Amino acid sequence: MYANRRWWIARVVDAVRVDAVRDANFENLVRICAEADLDYFVVPTGSVFRTAIGVPSNQRERAVQALAETKHDRNFYAFAENESFGFRPFVDLDHRRWCELAMTLRVIETYSVVASRDGTGFIGREHRCELQFWTSSDAEVTADAESLVTEPRSTSGLPSVIRAPRPNPCIRSMRPSRAFEDSVCVNGREHPTAPEFQWYLDGESCPFVIDVVYTWVDSGDPVWRKRRNEAAGAAGVVSADGSTEERFRTFDELRYSLRSVRQYVPYVRKIFIVTDRQVPPWLDSGHGQIEIVDHRDIFDDLSDLPTFNSHAIESQLHHIDGLAEHYLYVNDDVFFGRLSDWHTYFERSGHSKFFESKAGFEAGEPSPFGTSVDNAGKNLQRELFRETGWAPSKKLKHTPHPQQRSLMFEIEKRFGDAYIATKRARFRSTTDISFAAALHHRYGQTLGRAWPGSIRYQYLNLAEHNLVDRLEILLGTPFDTLCLNDGAMDAHTFPAAQASVREFLAARFPYRAPWEVDRES
Repeated sequence: MYANRRWWIARVVDAVRVDAVRDANFENLVRICAEADLDYFVVPTGSVFRTAIGVPSNQRERAVQALAETKHDRNFYAFAENESFGFRPFVDLDHRRWCELAMTLRVIETYSVVASRDGTGFIGREHRCELQFWTSSDAEVTADAESLVTEPRSTSGLPSVIRAPRPNPCIRSMRPSRAFEDSVCVNGREHPTAPEFQWYLDGESCPFVIDVVYTWVDSGDPVWRKRRNEAAGAAGVVSADGSTEERFRTFDELRYSLRSVRQYVPYVRKIFIVTDRQVPPWLDSGHGQIEIVDHRDIFDDLSDLPTFNSHAIESQLHHIDGLAEHYLYVNDDVFFGRLSDWHTYFERSGHSKFFESKAGFEAGEPSPFGTSVDNAGKNLQRELFRETGWAPSKKLKHTPHPQQRSLMFEIEKRFGDAYIATKRARFRSTTDISFAAALHHRYGQTLGRAWPGSIRYQYLNLAEHNLVDRLEILLGTPFDTLCLNDGAMDAHTFPAAQASVREFLAARFPYRAPWEVDRES
């Protein structure tokens, strides 16, 4: 296959989880080290994307020979960063020249390449396992490098100190025996490591359950459209965009957003899809990780239904039976773009994070002529200042929204009148507040239970005139999350935009999830 301006030998798969690719690279290098009887130890990289194994540099020659002599298939790469040999399969290399080069390296990067049948969905070096040569040094270890007392060089010639060839989040150097004093469980098996590394690696595991909650509607369903039209005819004052078509039409986003969860978010326990008496025709609703939740299951007053107001629906998500305390609220136009780290969304304490935008709120009072987003923001500022004496000046990004269920129950009680007004509005109205996507974060911030976070985020309004060019750029752009926000398009523009978006999504997320029961529409 051709990717990153180079040809690669790849293993073709129909379904994949990126963490499994990363773990397979680790297991492959561990096997090589174990078969060569190398004294290896696990090294944390500080990154969810890659793994590392260390060996003392006095075993470098044995390690290099082990790599060269091990039988590999053509989908195996071992090289130094920016080294030209690395872009050829390992079995195609001149091993004598490769060994000469490898003997000068501090780190050798090993990995296989995975791709979908159409050549998209390329997964390669970013999930490598590094073979690190910890170099010997008799120089005294300084206090800021490590607090351990070093040992003198032994009569066997072993160094008193070994040093990391590249930074890691724990320690820079240690005595050789320290590297094997403890163990850590990786992929269900114990491997030797230093105590400091074990503490760090064990601390990286998520200490609580995390679920995902989607809100979804099939706007093409004639029965649903009839309910919406009848409700719209009886609606009172709503925001100018409260019932416009782009609020409800679909680009088949849910299918691909769910694929992105499957591929990139390995720590998710369960996915809840909240909808109005609908199930996607391609979805196996009996799959153990998926649960369909009807609006009637979460609204305590059924007279508030049917509702077509996403603010009202999201205000009820914490009422889902069996939902975890910690969950991500995700709109179906939001996608995960690379392996996700739970630290991005939650603190180890369980407190959630939010992602502030550079855009500020508009001044003034809510108006029927204003947008629903601006009206909800103005209401949030007013209500939050009334309750806490503080109001934010910035909006939030269109990302997954980390939620604490207990915090939402508290908000429901404290902001009772505003909460009831929002959940009773069948369409977006001038009285709405965005409870889950905004007030949860800002109220939590006032209590010290939610904190600003950072995320590599992309946003695209689908009404932009250069949509095709922007989508092509996004195909090769790394991101944590992406929002493809449906803008105002006329009947002539929408079909072309819909086709472009579906083509992009199929190329960016080509791996089918196990709950899909048909082919792409």
